[in-house]
Amino acid sequence: MDHPTIYTNSEKKLIFALMLSSILPLIDASIINVLLISISKDISASITQMQWAITSYMLACSGGILLSSVISKTQGLKNAWVYAMLIFLSGSVLVGLSLNMVSLIASRCLQGLGAGVLLPLGQSALAIQFGKQRLKSVMALIAIPAVFAPALGPLLGAILTESLNWRLAFFINAPLVIISMIVGTKFFPKTEKISLSVNIPLFLLFFSSLILIPLSINNIISVNGESYCYFVLLLSGILILIVSIIFNNKSTNHLLNLSQFKKIEYSSSLVMGLLTSFIFYSFLIYFPLIKSIEGGVLNNIYRNTAWLTGHRSMVSAENYIL
Repeated sequence: MDHPTIYTNSEKKLIFALMLSSILPLIDASIINVLLISISKDISASITQMQWAITSYMLACSGGILLSSVISKTQGLKNAWVYAMLIFLSGSVLVGLSLNMVSLIASRCLQGLGAGVLLPLGQSALAIQFGKQRLKSVMALIAIPAVFAPALGPLLGAILTESLNWRLAFFINAPLVIISMIVGTKFFPKTEKISLSVNIPLFLLFFSSLILIPLSINNIISVNGESYCYFVLLLSGILILIVSIIFNNKSTNHLLNLSQFKKIEYSSSLVMGLLTSFIFYSFLIYFPLIKSIEGGVLNNIYRNTAWLTGHRSMVSAENYIL
């Protein structure tokens, strides 16, 4: 039996490629938090409008996750990974070239779509390549940089913004994606293509709920719960999600395999992971944003608000892990 911590050269290259393809979407999810002020000034957009640069990425990422299973089956795992990397690369370059709010949001949607497809594909590739016996060890190996990645985003974005230009924070993805594709394509596991159609009505139901729920919660918080229409939207989103799950389980053409949720161990681990991620990532999102907006106070003390914000986020992540 293979030793769980001994890898061949080809396996090491695959791990490196998948590590890059896993952390890049996570970095880009958080890197924009310290760039909002610079981007808003450059494209003449308000901070309120700039929130859509974050929201659009997350929503598109959700859609990508929903479609990842179908894409990997119809195109083959390797081809799906290459396509997702190219979509993410295109989105990153277009974000850096954005001249107005419309082009920025469209580019972030494209980038988020690629990111959403990438994340599940990487995990599937690891499971196929390393098997059940070695999967835990290799997942732990990739999990360490994956935890640091969201904290590295604000730091990297801050350094590039203070020293050069915010656009480089997205252009830098291009060489990293290309390196990952060159290294990983040769060793990426292949799967057979399966003739399968997308259950479009079911996808639209799931995706609608994933849009309504976070947006309604965000608006409820922003208006301090003074508007009942957002509560109606939240309730609608929850109901649509329930209907989506029921239809998914009864359909012969499943969009998602939810059978594992019947296992208590699996469900409880996901709940704990959700709570942990909520605490950790909430800090990484809101702390840089708040400190960027309140930059005048910190500038008087440190004269380098963005770098300080990113540095403190990184230290927080390190303390969280330790």
